Amino acid sequence: QTVTVGHTLYTSPIFVRSGSFTVLADDADTLSTSDWGNLALDVYPDAKEADFNYELYEHDGTTKDYMNGNFRRTPIRMVQDGQKLAFRISPAKGDYTTDFTTRTYTIRIHEAEGFTVDNVEVNGEAVEFTHLQKAEAYTADGLPFAFDTAACDSDVVLITFTAPIGETTVVTVNH
Repeated sequence: QTVTVGHTLYTSPIFVRSGSFTVLADDADTLSTSDWGNLALDVYPDAKEADFNYELYEHDGTTKDYMNGNFRRTPIRMVQDGQKLAFRISPAKGDYTTDFTTRTYTIRIHEAEGFTVDNVEVNGEAVEFTHLQKAEAYTADGLPFAFDTAACDSDVVLITFTAPIGETTVVTVNH
């Protein structure tokens, strides 16, 4: 497919496959200074169904200890089927340790046409979510990849929760 996109000197087009997500750490100067205990998943659901796997890979970011097995992996799977979008965050595995044993996740769902969030559960318990209206411009209040802002491409639903990194967490979004 060919897509023609116009933009100014102050913008840059960003393409993300529908039915996938990106993972973001809090702002930092380097990867080694990022707060990996606080992550955002920027989610772009498909119109009908999706099956997307991701593996978060962590190490200290400064040494070569990862070459000796000092790293950690956390598998994350997103499945969309009909009116349900589900995330399975598997336990972190590996020898790399940090000073946190829980992680705060913010799931930012970019609501595509025909996709409106009705309710959300984390491990079977209903949780609150925030609905942000589409932003008019790319400003600090309307970024495509962020933690808690709207976006210019669509309305955004924010779901924030904390989960132990050593346990499975299942997030179910009904739309």
